Amino acid sequence: MENSLLAAAGAAEKWNGEVEEGLRTAEMKTVDLEAYAPPRELLQILPPKSLIRGSEIGSQIGPNNPKFAMGMQALLDLIFAVEGSVSDAAKYLGLSTGAVSRLILSDDSLRKEVNDLRASKGMKPLK
Repeated sequence: MENSLLAAAGAAEKWNGEVEEGLRTAEMKTVDLEAYAPPRELLQILPPKSLIRGSEIGSQIGPNNPKFAMGMQALLDLIFAVEGSVSDAAKYLGLSTGAVSRLILSDDSLRKEVNDLRASKGMKPLK
């Protein structure tokens, strides 16, 4: 049992490193806000209460799912497109500002990237 817990902890550590590396090195995708439709990988990480998340998306995926990093990258692309405005991103995602904030703050690497962007725009960091 102890070995399986250690293996799980090691896998989680490795996964966190991969997510952080992916968000740092991934090429940003340009987002057309006028015709914006969130990609499936972003819809999959949104809470079920999102107004744009249909039942066909399935259940919400979390950080233990390998697709989670792709959803976080898509969220980061949107945040860059709206120049760091969480409230604007929330409107595109059918969520409250608080819900988007919590989603950003749930991942350390995403939080850092968003806060770096916000600082460059003279905005306060998310806490």
